[in-house]
Amino acid sequence: IESGTLRREHPVANSPIPVEGEFTLLSPKSFGRGLRRARRYRCPLATIGKIRFPDKDDAHEACVLNLSKTGIGLSLPEPLTVGCELALRLRISGEKTQRSFVLRVIHATQEADRSWRIGCAFDEPLSAELLELLLQ
Repeated sequence: IESGTLRREHPVANSPIPVEGEFTLLSPKSFGRGLRRARRYRCPLATIGKIRFPDKDDAHEACVLNLSKTGIGLSLPEPLTVGCELALRLRISGEKTQRSFVLRVIHATQEADRSWRIGCAFDEPLSAELLELLLQ
């Protein structure tokens, strides 16, 4: 298994979760307390990030679904290997350049529309101020 590559086979056997479960109003809302260490917030529609793997030169676009101080949910057309490390670049409101964040893949779950929900943990937790800027 190549770490950090988009793969066609699923690394963990999970059942699909319907996409309809992700639809919300346009304003960010908190959800999902369960076993999570931090409250998650839905990202504004069409929030796009660029992911890169440490040993690769190419970048892939990912739709950012949700965000917390400790992690992020992405949507990709293919799964990522659980445990792989990647860098995510995001635009921050009011800043000219994008910021880069180091992530580790925690899970890859196939959705009903055949996309993949990728849950990642940040290398370092976000500050409350940075989280708020990312959600604008």
